[in-house]
Amino acid sequence: MDTEIDKFDIVVNRPTAEKHTSTVIFLHGTGGTGVSLRDGIRDRVGSDFSFPHTKVIFPTAPLMPYTLRKGEPGNVWFDRATFEPDGVEYIETIDKMAKHLSHLIQTEVDSGIPKSKIFIVGFSMGGTMALHLGLRFEKEVAGIVSLSTFLYRCSEVYKMLEREVNTYPPILHCHGNIDALVDHAWGVETKERLQKLGVENITFRTIPGLKHTVNKEELNVVKSWIMSHLPEE
Repeated sequence: MDTEIDKFDIVVNRPTAEKHTSTVIFLHGTGGTGVSLRDGIRDRVGSDFSFPHTKVIFPTAPLMPYTLRKGEPGNVWFDRATFEPDGVEYIETIDKMAKHLSHLIQTEVDSGIPKSKIFIVGFSMGGTMALHLGLRFEKEVAGIVSLSTFLYRCSEVYKMLEREVNTYPPILHCHGNIDALVDHAWGVETKERLQKLGVENITFRTIPGLKHTVNKEELNVVKSWIMSHLPEE
């Protein structure tokens, strides 16, 4: 693997218990970092995003040229040219990053945490990456959480679902109803199309008054959903 991607810059919220028995991998949005996401949540909520027996990993996407910023390098999970739903995926960049994130998941498996106790969570671009990773590459994970995000209408995720029938992880999709960057309707459309193509276990939550960010109400929904799919020991 490429060494610049193989070793992610990460920060970790340790479980409050002595040993963790499950893991959450939380992917930031465009241009963010693991540190900025972890600290931003702390600032907005007043506490860490943490669990008694669950380790939360916040990786930072490596720098890569980003077309939406005229090719300037950014901490992004993949490249793209538009936010609009009718855009075209730069699938090579998505697939390359998915492979490296799968390696991160494997390090948790090697440490004793089964995939059935690993959750993939993502905000905005990180949410799109989480859907690709969990539905196309890591179908054995415990669940996927996508926040304030959507899939392009020509997404490879949809194409895969049209080609094959499989068992997929449960999904929680949360979206603010006043998100001015990623329209709430795009999130609804993504959820409905995934369901139509056979991903039946999807919970969609509209967060009233939420812009393109996270807040305490949304994160409480996320924590409760994760706990309901992975009762603490």
